Amino acid sequence: MNEPILAQNSICASPDIEEDQVFTQWQVDHDAYVETLDAYRETHRDLEKALGIEKDFDKTSHSAKEIIEDLRKNGHLYALINRFESAVINRLRAKDKL
Repeated sequence: MNEPILAQNSICASPDIEEDQVFTQWQVDHDAYVETLDAYRETHRDLEKALGIEKDFDKTSHSAKEIIEDLRKNGHLYALINRFESAVINRLRAKDKL
């Protein structure tokens, strides 16, 4: 499973090193996963901004009252985000089955 892969003339190859680099399939898959996760998080933040959800990250904790008020105020927006995420997950699962 961790067979070496020659990374030549690709984004995996470092431009600073003349020699070819050898990567395992796990490393290639891991790098792809990290990039996908970063893109997901950025998209999630952009979706929250587009929907007008504001989060106060200066505070280290929120009281239950503040959380409940936020959920009452933005509940429909959080529901939309959850529906979108579920649709993306279901799409990926369906694609994997093809």
